[in-house]
Amino acid sequence: MNWRYIRHLLLLSGFIVVTLGSSVRYGQMLLERGYLNSDFRPYYTAGYLVRTTPDRLYDWPYQEATQEYLTGERYSAFANSLPFVSPVMVAWVWSGWSYLSLNLAYRLMQTSLLGLYLLAVWVMSKIMKLSGWWL
Repeated sequence: MNWRYIRHLLLLSGFIVVTLGSSVRYGQMLLERGYLNSDFRPYYTAGYLVRTTPDRLYDWPYQEATQEYLTGERYSAFANSLPFVSPVMVAWVWSGWSYLSLNLAYRLMQTSLLGLYLLAVWVMSKIMKLSGWWL
C-alpha cells in the first residue's frame, strides 16, 4: 500500500470538503438573510434586461433600479451595488437564468459550479495519477 498516495488523497479530500463547505454555507447564509452579495446579482439582472429592455442594458441608474426590483434589496453606492460592464453576448448567456426566480437560479448556478468543480478535481486526480509526479 502506497502511503504517499493515501496521504495526498486525504489532503485533496480535506481541501475539497473545507472549500466547498464554506462556500456553500456562505451562499446559503446570504439567501437566508434575503440578500445576494455577489457577482450573480448584476449578471442575473443583465440577463433580465437583455430580454426585456435591451436598449437600457448599460444605463447604470436603470440597472440599479432593476436590481432593486428583482432582488427586493436597496443598496447604497458604497454597498456592493455592481454594474454590468461585460459585452452583450455575456448578457445573452445569462438571459436563460433570468427566466427562473432569483433564488432558484442562484441555487442551480451553485449546483452547476459544484459539479464543474468536482469534474475538475476528478480530471486533475486522473492526470496526477497518470503522470506520477505527485506520488
